[in-house]
Amino acid sequence: VQLYRANQNGEFEPFGDAKPGTLRRVSALGYSAMLLRKIVRVGGDGTLHATFIKQGMRIEQPGKEIRVLPIRIVTTAAGAKITDFKAQSSGANFREIIRADATIEGEWRLNEVMDSKSPPIDLEYSYTLKSGTAMSKADFARMYPPGAAEESTNVVMTHSAQTLKIEVFFPTARFVTTPSARVEHLGTQIQISALRHEWTWDLPANRAELVVYDPPLDHKISIAWTLPDGWVASD
Repeated sequence: VQLYRANQNGEFEPFGDAKPGTLRRVSALGYSAMLLRKIVRVGGDGTLHATFIKQGMRIEQPGKEIRVLPIRIVTTAAGAKITDFKAQSSGANFREIIRADATIEGEWRLNEVMDSKSPPIDLEYSYTLKSGTAMSKADFARMYPPGAAEESTNVVMTHSAQTLKIEVFFPTARFVTTPSARVEHLGTQIQISALRHEWTWDLPANRAELVVYDPPLDHKISIAWTLPDGWVASD
């Protein structure tokens, strides 16, 4: 970042030393979060439990006001069902609009109109996805259109955040997989090395973690994992 000032002739000249800085698009939604965190636990029978936390949400544009925030959860896996949806926040109440096996839609109704002077709030919701996670290549062929036999969980950056953290816990060490971090923008895959991030694959705990700092807007950031040829949860 370089500051400029006008000289006596009205021409702008560099002022002071240039300093490194980060340029970020400001979300058209007008708000940001200190931390976005998604925690996914995959059960041995393919049941998936997900928790999504939006911590330190605040309005970043002066003059912007927010009264409601939408929530939409969708699964495309054949035969999958979303259950046990729960939403909690000390600063908002959840209103359900649509509940179906494959879709939940609703909105956070904030307790007070939020503007740039309002204190930040935290929002959290969780759900269970039954019969919606492939545990083997055979499951994938039955549940999805033809493609690479892998599963994934992602966050699409619709608003700004200082940090994004995605965690995936796999069933047991018997579930042999190779997880990886992915970034896409407008359908094009981008090297994760282009983002400031930390990647952890804890094999003994069968846990993958991706932390991205200043995640860019309109990017889909994911943890994907390969699937074994076969899987029997009870053996």
